[in-house]
Amino acid sequence: MAHYFDASVKTPSNPFTFQVTCLNVGFTFHSDHGVFAKEGLDFASRLLIENVTLSPDDTCLDLGCGIGVIGLILAKVHAVKMTCSDVNERALALTKKNAESLELDVNVVNSDGFNAMSESFDHIISNPPIRIGKPALYALLKAALGHLNPGGRLWVVMHKKHGVESFIQSFQSLARIETVTRKKGFKVLRLTQAVDDLTVM
Repeated sequence: MAHYFDASVKTPSNPFTFQVTCLNVGFTFHSDHGVFAKEGLDFASRLLIENVTLSPDDTCLDLGCGIGVIGLILAKVHAVKMTCSDVNERALALTKKNAESLELDVNVVNSDGFNAMSESFDHIISNPPIRIGKPALYALLKAALGHLNPGGRLWVVMHKKHGVESFIQSFQSLARIETVTRKKGFKVLRLTQAVDDLTVM
């Protein structure tokens, strides 16, 4: 069975577009089958986008970007320096096409996790690929903490049925974890590199 986190997509292509309004800005995205959030802006991604705090020119990574919805909306609204990474070749092609349509200069990287990236970022933002399994997911997000600039932040959204409380317990020794918001079982978490004051809200 093919998954959106596979590198090569075997699902037949059937391109289409969809419209979405987020942060009071309207967007049109190119999409296709076999990619993440193919039909629109899902609830979890919207919750994440609406609660991330960024400043112009911050360096940011949309980790597991799919067709680029999270990263491109944030880049357009906040004028940050955005990198979008994924392993899905079809999704990356769509991210590039969407960036061009939105007249955004973003860096699009084909990378399985961080295997093709050495740089660090002020912010790493992810609606993480839960379906890769807990060991792979935790390894990915631990690696993300290692790619933050000093004082940098990892932003993730996760549902209680996908183990958000277990995630918090597992990562509280690695980072200061704050719950930025919670809604419909989802939590948006902000992780900052480990300091003496470890707090879980």
